[in-house]
Amino acid sequence: MSENNEKKEPFSEDVELNLNQPEDEFNKKEKLKIILILSVPVIFIIGLIIILLVVLNSEEKKETKKNKIIVKYNILSNNSDYNILGFLNESMNDVIELMKIDNKVINNSFKYNFDSIGNHTLEIYFKKNLKSCEKMFQNCREIVEIDLSGFHFEEVVSTSYMFDSCINLVNINFKNVDTSNLVYMNSMFTNCYKLTSLDLNSFKTNNVIDISYMFSYCKELKYININKWDTSKLEQMRGVFTRCTSLTSLDLNNFNTPNLKETSAMFYQAYSLEHINLDNLNTSNVVDMGSMFNGCHSLISLNLKNFDTTNVIEISGMFNECHSLLFLDLSNFKIPKVKDISNMFFNCHSLTSLDVSNFETSDIESMSGFIQGCSSLTSIDLKKFKTEKVQDMIAMFSGCSSLTSLDLSHFHTPNLVDIFAMFEGCVSLTYLNIENMNTSLVEDFRYLFSGCSNLTSINIDNFDTSNAIYLYSLFKDCKSLTNINLKNFKTSKVKGMSGMFSGCSSLTSIDISNFDTNNVTEMSYMFYDCTSLTKLDLSHFDTPNLVDMEHLFEYCTSLTYIDISNINALKAKYYNAFEGMNDEGIIIFNSTIFPKEILDYIPNNWECNDIGNKTLIINKL
Repeated sequence: MSENNEKKEPFSEDVELNLNQPEDEFNKKEKLKIILILSVPVIFIIGLIIILLVVLNSEEKKETKKNKIIVKYNILSNNSDYNILGFLNESMNDVIELMKIDNKVINNSFKYNFDSIGNHTLEIYFKKNLKSCEKMFQNCREIVEIDLSGFHFEEVVSTSYMFDSCINLVNINFKNVDTSNLVYMNSMFTNCYKLTSLDLNSFKTNNVIDISYMFSYCKELKYININKWDTSKLEQMRGVFTRCTSLTSLDLNNFNTPNLKETSAMFYQAYSLEHINLDNLNTSNVVDMGSMFNGCHSLISLNLKNFDTTNVIEISGMFNECHSLLFLDLSNFKIPKVKDISNMFFNCHSLTSLDVSNFETSDIESMSGFIQGCSSLTSIDLKKFKTEKVQDMIAMFSGCSSLTSLDLSHFHTPNLVDIFAMFEGCVSLTYLNIENMNTSLVEDFRYLFSGCSNLTSINIDNFDTSNAIYLYSLFKDCKSLTNINLKNFKTSKVKGMSGMFSGCSSLTSIDISNFDTNNVTEMSYMFYDCTSLTKLDLSHFDTPNLVDMEHLFEYCTSLTYIDISNINALKAKYYNAFEGMNDEGIIIFNSTIFPKEILDYIPNNWECNDIGNKTLIINKL
């Protein structure tokens, strides 16, 4: 009983037991509780930080995803409204969410009057993705920089004229721009005068069909990188590098263009271009190559061996004014569909040879200026040329100053209408055969042989001049001609004969007794400087419509006999008509139709026989 009733110290045994035990479960739990209690605020704080970072990151992403364009302007005057936008295909308020200038919100507008001169920044925020950027900044002449890195380009189909006439634009940021849906890029950078370089290799162009005039008139552009473009769908390259006057080389070696249709004026007046790589350009479907290299003054050579021209319709002016071009291999050129080869090699001063033997010309209608100005060309073989449909041969060989011989006896020309200046300036030509040319429809014979100073004879016996109206300077400066047979010339419709024989200094006589001059109004300089002529019988010349005979016989220093008894000069100008002639001679005139005062210009000691009054005047001065 006493043991049972003994008073025990509370927990003494338990405590003693706990003290005797090392780290037990109880202590572990207690410590864990303490750690957890202490960790709660730390975890809470970390959570808040994470939430804050997530929010900030999402806001940042939201900001970067905003559809915007940043534009910088250089304003020189604050007295007028400036174009800050060119054009939008949709209503401005439907497209634009917000516009800021220098961080100040402005009303949506295409124009803005800046409050100060100098640099200003425009931010444009868009409500939605655009499908067209056509003319977006056209004529915004004060823009100097454009940043498109934040603009959603992925749905854009057209950038036609997007930067047209941004004449002070020097930099465009295309970073992150997705052009995979682009179809039209024509005239995109037209008239961007101050752009000096463009690296557009990152552009996805697999859907593009039109880049015509894309870089035209970018006069300061010295570098363009587009070598990696996908051009498989490209159809239009018309005028793409027109007037890129600072470009010296272009590598388009990777351009594979099975659908290409137009390359006209592609390099028009790219004056400084020395080298173009077009080795892989596919031209099998091209229909227009007109003026393709026109004005490429610095080009020395061109490899066009792979050019397929079988579908080409327009080729005129293709190499016009390629002044430095030394050689052209056109042996593969076939042009069965072409009707016009005018000015094709105009002013190719440096070409010494030209093989056009494969040219199919049976449908050609115009050959005007074909090799005009090819001053180094010594010969050309045109034996295969068919000319039955040709209407126009204006200046075809004009200025070919090194050509010595031309056999055109195979030229049959029943449809020929105009041969103005056809052989003008062929100063080295000693042989010319045109005996089978049909000129029955020709009205204009002006300057036809003018300047052919080494031709001693011209067989034009078969020339039909029944429809001729103008014979101006026909044989002007044919200094070696000793004889001309003009017996078959019909001149009843002719109005102009001015300068016709001017400078024919070797002609000793001319038989033009068959000339009908009834409709002639102009005869100025007709025999000017014919220094070997001794006699001129123009008694059959009836000229009721004559209004100009100035310098008619001037410097005919050997002339001693002139019969102008039927020439009517009552309405004619006559200044210096007889200046510089021989001191002595005989002239027969009719004072009733030829005023005596004109004779005041005749040198001393000429016998002036007036058949009108049957008088003789000697020593009139």
